[in-house]
Amino acid sequence: MSSAKPHKNNVLEAAGANNPSSVVTIFVCTSCGLSEDAEDLNSSDGMRLHAGLEKLAALHSNISIQPVDCLAVCDQSVTIAFSAAQKWTYVIGGVEAIRDQDDILSVAQSIWASESGVPALIDRPPFFRKGVISRLPPVPLPHTEG
Repeated sequence: MSSAKPHKNNVLEAAGANNPSSVVTIFVCTSCGLSEDAEDLNSSDGMRLHAGLEKLAALHSNISIQPVDCLAVCDQSVTIAFSAAQKWTYVIGGVEAIRDQDDILSVAQSIWASESGVPALIDRPPFFRKGVISRLPPVPLPHTEG
């Protein structure tokens, strides 16, 4: 019997491969980082982050990237949120539009692989550890009488 730890990709595959409806949505505030005197209104840091994540996430069927006009955390630009059905939701601020893209996708994979949506401490990169604004519990399933 081998005592080797399972490879992370095997853990990810085991966690969600049999549940095609399991998707982590990353909401990106596209108003974040928009200068009031900007000539190009389509050039905010949030829009750049959204565009970059969309390209990278195209390779991951379990990650969805959605733009949001404003997440109302304007003092911690760029703000994003990770959300998935029956899992904890995280709102994160202070995200760097270019530098943090790969780490954002890694966190999304960790959330997807976790039954509760809580990424392991070792899977939390600096932007996540420093930028948590809030954590919201999963929405309870409707109670059915039976």
